[in-house]
Amino acid sequence: MKTNRLVILSLITAIALLLCACAKPEEGSSDTTVTQTNLSADSETELAETVDMNYIPELPENLYYGGQTISFLVEGQSFAADEFYAPNQNGEIVNDAVYERNMAVEDRLGVKLDFTVASASDVYDVGNRIEICVNSGDTSFNITTMPGYTHTRYVLAGCYYNLLNIENLNLDKYYWTQGFNEVMSNGEKQYVASGMYSLSMLRNMYITLYNKDIFEANNLEDLYDLVLNGQWTITKQSEMVRNIYNDVNGNGQKDQLDSYGFVSGTSTSTDPYWVAFGMRFLTPRDGIYMHEVNTEKLIDCVDKIQDLLFRNEGVFCVDSDSAYSTNIIRIFSENRAAMCTTMIYQIENFLTPSGFESDYGIAPMPKYDEAQENYYTHIQDQLSVMSIVATVPEDDLPMMGAVMELISAMSYKYVYNAYYNTALSYKYLQNQESVIMLDLVYRSIRIEATFIYSSKYAMLGKMRSVVSSGRNTMASAYKGFQKVWEAGTKELNEGLEKLNH
Repeated sequence: MKTNRLVILSLITAIALLLCACAKPEEGSSDTTVTQTNLSADSETELAETVDMNYIPELPENLYYGGQTISFLVEGQSFAADEFYAPNQNGEIVNDAVYERNMAVEDRLGVKLDFTVASASDVYDVGNRIEICVNSGDTSFNITTMPGYTHTRYVLAGCYYNLLNIENLNLDKYYWTQGFNEVMSNGEKQYVASGMYSLSMLRNMYITLYNKDIFEANNLEDLYDLVLNGQWTITKQSEMVRNIYNDVNGNGQKDQLDSYGFVSGTSTSTDPYWVAFGMRFLTPRDGIYMHEVNTEKLIDCVDKIQDLLFRNEGVFCVDSDSAYSTNIIRIFSENRAAMCTTMIYQIENFLTPSGFESDYGIAPMPKYDEAQENYYTHIQDQLSVMSIVATVPEDDLPMMGAVMELISAMSYKYVYNAYYNTALSYKYLQNQESVIMLDLVYRSIRIEATFIYSSKYAMLGKMRSVVSSGRNTMASAYKGFQKVWEAGTKELNEGLEKLNH
């Protein structure tokens, strides 16, 4: 185990140092990344000689569209609105990287990118507006991004093109998220894609956040070492927090004003455990989706989660743990939790702005058991996904493919480095161990198709209901809703089969 730990540590450290080097500006330069290369048609070949071709767009050199406007309708929620809209440079790292990315795409392809930002409060705004456009033949928008879990209805309504048939779009490139492609393509059709443009993917990564000062005061082993040793499991998590509780307000009751070993919730906060435990629910195989579940493991997973949340003196579950609620992170920010389940977004938008001064670290979600080889990271299902609207004339599809391709490729060169390697690693994280853990968390992303299709089939809601009840009724409950899931899967397959573009 010790040898394995050293190998893992060496690899992760090497990767982290490489990423840090890529993000560090040259001395005397105002650039925020060193990979901001002018990718004109003439320079792509030269660059490809020294860089992994998986990250280089291989577009025809003569692509130039004479100033045509490409109209985007993009997601407006706070964690995604800045993925595209940057009308000018303002000195902020991510904004300026997005601006430069947009300019690079415009210059290379001879296009004008026009962005309309959708409602910040209505997650279905993009889909609803596009459905109206498609039904009326309105060609106002060409490309969209929307929250991942909202897309199913609009895809099955024929609002988008099959991306696998789009010229100049190569979804095998690494600047497109391959784990997403694996579950969102049935091998023949794929209508949404996500990639390096998606800041919401990085922000929506679920992690374990822990207070190093409280850990030290309670003589707890640092999670950094446990993770590298392969010993960070839900059983270990439960053991570590069991004896950490202080009735701060002295009322004899566990409430949100006390101090705990672990603060979480019984609804949305349980979602990342399914992925972290390596569970699969909906799998593409031979051109269709299959509903496949290891029911024995599913039942045991519920036991482990409920033991942690309901039968542990050191654990407190907040009343509401919706994805972007601050109920959990607020308790942590007041030094009243040794650890909590949260997203990177909450560090960026609440913990750091709150002036939190204690030393903290991050770790992946715990594994199912030590026998599980890998850690897995769950992405909250509102990550933005990109599509081409069905009203785009067929003659313009190669242009749309080129724009999508270059948006994602240039995002890798500009935006990814600016956010991941610079802003996130050095502005929001406090120590080198957390930077290394961040890289492990990112490289452990695993997409479960069930979550992306959740708005139509409510699979997650049914599992949440069982977990939040505090009683493990999964065996009988699964028998009750198995037919519903299977019917939903059949409907999905039949709906995709009927689509003719």
